[in-house]
Amino acid sequence: MNDPTFFEASQKYHKNLVLATKNTPIRDDAGTDSIVSGFWLSGLCDNWGSSTDTWKWWEKHYTNTFETGRARDMRSYASEPESMIAMEMMNVYTGGGTVYNFECAAYTFMTNDVPTPAFTKGIIPFFRHAIQNPAPSKEEVVNRTKAVFWNGEGRISSLNGFYQGLYSNDETMPLYNNGRYHILPVIHEKIDKEKISSIFPNAKILTKNSEELSSKVNYLNSLYPKLYEGDGYAQRVGNSWYIYNSNANINKNQQVMLPMYTNNTKSLSLDLTPHTYAVVKENPNNLHILLNNYRTDKTAMWALSGNFDASKSWKKEELELANWISKNYSINPVDNDFRTTTLTLKGHTGHKPQINISGDKNHYTYTENWDENTHVYTITVNHNGMVEMSINTEGTGPVPFPTPDKFNDGNLNIAYAKPTTQSSVDYNGDPNRAVDGNRNGNFNSGSVTHTRADNPSWWEVDLKKMDKVGLVKIYNRTDAETQRLSNFDVILYDNNRNEVAKKHVNNLSGESVSLDFKEKGARYIKVKLLTSGVPLSLAEVEVFRESDGKQSEEDIDKITEDKVVSTNKVATQSSTNYEGVAALAVDGNKDGDYGHHSVTHTKADSNAWWQVDLGEEFTVSKVDIYNRTDAEPQRLSNFDVIFLSSSGEEVFRRHFDKVVDGLLSLKVPSVGAKLVKIELKSAAIPLSLAEVEVYGSKRTPKKLSNIALTKETRQSSTDYNGFSRLAVDGNKNGDYGHHSVTHTKGDSPSWWEIDLAQTEELEKLIIYNRTDAEIQRLSNFDIIIYDSNNHEVFKQHIDSLESNNLSIDLKGLKGKKVRISLRNAGIPLSLAEVEVYTYK
Repeated sequence: MNDPTFFEASQKYHKNLVLATKNTPIRDDAGTDSIVSGFWLSGLCDNWGSSTDTWKWWEKHYTNTFETGRARDMRSYASEPESMIAMEMMNVYTGGGTVYNFECAAYTFMTNDVPTPAFTKGIIPFFRHAIQNPAPSKEEVVNRTKAVFWNGEGRISSLNGFYQGLYSNDETMPLYNNGRYHILPVIHEKIDKEKISSIFPNAKILTKNSEELSSKVNYLNSLYPKLYEGDGYAQRVGNSWYIYNSNANINKNQQVMLPMYTNNTKSLSLDLTPHTYAVVKENPNNLHILLNNYRTDKTAMWALSGNFDASKSWKKEELELANWISKNYSINPVDNDFRTTTLTLKGHTGHKPQINISGDKNHYTYTENWDENTHVYTITVNHNGMVEMSINTEGTGPVPFPTPDKFNDGNLNIAYAKPTTQSSVDYNGDPNRAVDGNRNGNFNSGSVTHTRADNPSWWEVDLKKMDKVGLVKIYNRTDAETQRLSNFDVILYDNNRNEVAKKHVNNLSGESVSLDFKEKGARYIKVKLLTSGVPLSLAEVEVFRESDGKQSEEDIDKITEDKVVSTNKVATQSSTNYEGVAALAVDGNKDGDYGHHSVTHTKADSNAWWQVDLGEEFTVSKVDIYNRTDAEPQRLSNFDVIFLSSSGEEVFRRHFDKVVDGLLSLKVPSVGAKLVKIELKSAAIPLSLAEVEVYGSKRTPKKLSNIALTKETRQSSTDYNGFSRLAVDGNKNGDYGHHSVTHTKGDSPSWWEIDLAQTEELEKLIIYNRTDAEIQRLSNFDIIIYDSNNHEVFKQHIDSLESNNLSIDLKGLKGKKVRISLRNAGIPLSLAEVEVYTYK
C-alpha cells in the first residue's frame, strides 16, 4: 500500500476500490486496521472491511478452547469460538466498515451444502444487526477522530509496540482491549499536512517524531474522554454501546461499567465471560440489549484419529476434516454448556423495572433481583447463544458526558525521537537508542547505546530549536558494566554551541539520575565522561521542560558526595568465634587476611548474621562488602543484605549467590535506613567479613505540607459566586459573607474536585465546613481519591460531621485527584477549605 503506483491508482479509482484487512497474525495487526481506515477516511477507497481468517487460531498455536500442551493442526482453524468471529465484525462495524468476508469457508460458511454454527450462530446474528443499524458514516467517524498518524516522517510500523497501552496489547490478535480511542487512522505519506487538516479539522496530526508519543497514553487521554470503566472492551457509537470480553483464549471474566448518557438511569454494569459480546442501545426510557456468547465444545473433533497436520491442507486429510464438520459439528453441535452474563442497573427510581426477554430456544434461562432499598436491579442470564431483552426504565439520569483529561506539555519528554550523535558506535549501540522511549537497560533488548573506549566518550541530543530545559533524567545500562556511567558531566548548549549550564555526577546511586536545570534555555544536551578510555552506554535520556520537584540541586549534591557513614559505628553479630568480633568489619581496615586481626568470625550458627547500627537514619546509596581473602571465601555466599528503619521495619532486601573477587558493591535507589544487616541463608556456616562500608547522607527531616493551595479545582456547578478555588485559598473562614466558601447549585449530585498536578503520597486530608448557615448540607457524602489514570484508589463515606472540620488519615496513599461528592441529589455543596497534606 506504500507503493507509489498503488497510491496513484487509489486516488484515480477510489470509487472502485474496497480494502479489506486479512487478520491473520503474520499479515495483520492493529496497525493494518489503522492504515486501511486511513485510506478510507482520506478518500483513497470507497469503503473498507476485513477478511476474517480463523487460521489465526492455528498461527497462535491454539487448539481446543483454553487447552494447553497439545500440538496445533488443521483442526485449530475450526476451533476459534463462534461468537469471537462476530466480535471481529464488531471492530469493523464500529470503525465505519461495511465489508465482511470470512476465510476457512468449511468452518465459517458451510461444508457439503450444510451451514455451520459458526455461520448461523456467530456471523448471521451480528450481520442482521449491522443491516438493521447501519455502521457510522465516514462523516461521523471523521468528526469523532481527535488524532491521526501521518507516515510522512516515518511509518508507524517502525514504532514497535505502538498500540500497547492504547487498545491492542497483543497486536497479533484482532480483539481490542479498549474502545476509548476508536481506531487511530494512519495517513499515507503522499498526502500533505494541509490536506490532512482539511479532512480532519478536529484532529491532531502525530508523526514518528512527535514528542507527544513519549507520553502517548496521557496525551491521547487529553483528546478522548474516558467514557466507561472496567477491563473489558467498550465503544460508544451514537447512543449505543458495543462491548465484549477481549480475552481470546484466557478463561477470565471481564467487567465494564457503562454510564448512561442518554437513558434516564445512572449506569449499567456487565460481567462477561470470555467470548461474550453485548450491544446496549440507550433510549431515554428504555434499554435494548443484545447478548451473544455462542461457543461449541470441540473436544470430539480433537479426539479424532488421523493426520491433520497443516501440511495436509487441500489434501485428502482436510476433506476428511470437512466431512466431519458437515456430518457432526454442523448437524449436532455440542452447545449445551451455559455461561453466565450478569447485568446490574443502577439509578432506576421507580418500581421494579419491566423486562421483555427472548433468545435461542432452550439455550437460555434468567433470574432477576430487585433491591427496593438501593434501587439496584440485577439480571443474571445463563446462556449459550443470542439473548435479546428490553428494559423499561425511569430515573433522574442521564449523567453528563465527561471531559478529556488535562495534559501539561511541560511534562513531555522533548528529547524523544530527536537527532542524536555520539563519539563513536560499537556493538551497534546507535545513539538514537537513548531517545526511543524505551528505558530497558538490558543491552540485549536493543535499546542501549554503546561507544568505543574514547578519549573521552560522549553522547548528545539536538532538540532542533532552543527550548526550556527543566528536568533531565538519565537511565543507565543495567545488565552489566553499570559502573562505567560515573564521573560525568551533563552540559547544556545554546544554538551557537555556547555552554549555558553544566552539572557533574560522580556516580549513580540507582539505575537513573535526575538533574534539575531550572528551565534553562538550550538546544543541545551532552552527556560526557571525564574518565578517558571508558565506553559510554545509556538506556534512555529524557528531557522535560518543567521540573517535577523530585530532584533538586541539593539532592544531586547528596548523591555525588555520599560518605562512608558506618565506620566505628556499633556492630553486632549472631555469635563470636576466634576473637573475630563484629566491630572489625567497621574499623576502616579492608585487609581480608584473618591473621591480621581485621576480619569478623561467627560460630557455625543457624543463619549466621552481622549488623551495623548507623546511629540514626541515613539515605543509603551504596554498600561495599569486602570478603575474607586468606581462606574460606566461599562461606560468604547465599546471603541477603537487609536494610531496617529506625523502627526496625524492613525497608530493603536483596539476595546474592556469591561474592566475586573479594568485593561486592551494592548500589541502591537512595533508601532510608538505620540498620544494615548481612544474613547467611545456609545453616551451620560461619560468617566472616573483612569490612562493610555503608555510603549515605543525612536525611533531612520531612514536614507535613499542605499541597492543595492554589492547585487547580473544579466543581459540578457554581452559584452565588462560590467558585471552586475558594476551597484552596488558605482561608478557613466558614462565613459565606467573607467570600471564602464555595457554593454549587443543587446538582444531581453536587461535587467538588482538586487536581494535585502529579501523583503524591498523601498523609492527611482536612475538610472545613461552612459555619454561618446550612451546615447540614455537608453530610451523606463520599471522599474519593483517584490515581493519574483516574482509577479510584480510595473511597470513604461520611454520614455527618461532628464539628466544623473533618480530618482523614491517608497513611501515604498515592493519589492525584481528590473529590468530595454528595450522595443526596438536589443539594448544594459548600466548602470553606480543603487541605491535602504530604511530607515535603
